[in-house]
Amino acid sequence: MHFYHRLYITPGMHFGQFPDVTPGLTPGKEIPSNIPQQLTPNSRWTIRFAIGITLKTADFTKLTNGNQNQTAQPKTP
Repeated sequence: MHFYHRLYITPGMHFGQFPDVTPGLTPGKEIPSNIPQQLTPNSRWTIRFAIGITLKTADFTKLTNGNQNQTAQPKTP
């Protein structure tokens, strides 16, 4: 979907892995003293709805000297 060919909104899906709570523990609860020092998080994969927002801007090649790749040629009188 676009607005005046400047602002584009694109739906999509985000697929990723994230560390979850270590098995045997619960979020918000105190960690028992008999748990080893190294806690290994439980990795989970998840998929979520995502929205991409793109804003089209002006061409800035004139400000950044866009013809730097061209070789300088001598001027002929």
